[in-house]
Amino acid sequence: MNVVIINGSPHKGNSWTIAEIVKEQMIKTANENINFEEVHLLKHDIPMCTGCFNCFTYGENTCPHHEKIQAIAKLIEKSDATIIISPVYSLQLTALTKNFIDHMSYNFHRPRYFTKKALIITTTAGAGDKKSAKYIRDVVKHWGFNRAYMLHFRVKSSGGYQPTQEVIAKCNDVADKFCKDILSGQMHSATLKRLFYYNFWRTMSRAGTPETSYDNYYWKETGLREIPFPYEVPNGPVKRAFGDAIYKLTKKALNR
Repeated sequence: MNVVIINGSPHKGNSWTIAEIVKEQMIKTANENINFEEVHLLKHDIPMCTGCFNCFTYGENTCPHHEKIQAIAKLIEKSDATIIISPVYSLQLTALTKNFIDHMSYNFHRPRYFTKKALIITTTAGAGDKKSAKYIRDVVKHWGFNRAYMLHFRVKSSGGYQPTQEVIAKCNDVADKFCKDILSGQMHSATLKRLFYYNFWRTMSRAGTPETSYDNYYWKETGLREIPFPYEVPNGPVKRAFGDAIYKLTKKALNR
């Protein structure tokens, strides 16, 4: 099993302490060797997103920082699951984490990772842990992730964090469920909200031509434009009909 850990902290602090507990439990649950690939965003020295929109219009490889970003994106692609870590600074995730998310925002237009699972870890000495974890969870779902778990804690510590037995038990429980879900290979049915957004972008991808719009090229070349949701995800006939209805209605409303 391959798991990539994306660390949005400038160091291995309280959030990393939680990650270590998770890693240990996952190894126990899997009863096998797990390859954890660590990505520490600070070390990757990713410049700030310039908002140039190249990734949306011309493709992710036209981003001025694509070599740094795509190296991480490829690790997500080849992994079985992703763990994203961020401490909370001033009620929100770190600038390192947000900058990475901004660079990956083309995945809102062109979702992928439909067979991937994710775990989000946030910690804070104050407030904002749950809100920040939910934000990252919503982001990866828009990227296509099949399921995302969360661990968020108020640790009341600015260093040398010693988790309580209650925190350790919570980490072990979520890590166990996360690992079993990965091992099972089970794909969870999409919610109506996810079906709506997928089919909205399915409609929007019709703008321009494959030569003038990378969204158009992506949805056409992958064959996703022809289906209400990827076949790897077991949505029943009612949900598929709902997805197609959203596609047809938005296409009519937007004259696509």
